[in-house]
Amino acid sequence: KQWYQRRVPITAGNALKYRGRIAVFLYSAQHFAGAVYENDKILLHKTYHRYTVRAKQGTVQGIRDGKGNAPKSHGASLRRYNQIALHNDVEAMLLQWADTLADCSV
Repeated sequence: KQWYQRRVPITAGNALKYRGRIAVFLYSAQHFAGAVYENDKILLHKTYHRYTVRAKQGTVQGIRDGKGNAPKSHGASLRRYNQIALHNDVEAMLLQWADTLADCSV
């Protein structure tokens, strides 16, 4: 199996008992965090932040664009660019970590 096809749920009850190599990823709008742990040690970690959410709107620029009549402002262009750049950053990081991730059981 590929590392991204394995899914083993970790619950609050068994998380502290788990031993081995695990990967944890958190992603929300303009933030990404990823880490690989082995037992109690951090092997790899990386975070990214890109300006993709419209101030006081709470949505990613791409969602606003999908509703039609996309804004053509410089701020909107910057948010579109950053949304793609964040995706590319995360994809490059996952490819770079591929060997380590292949050894993860969770």
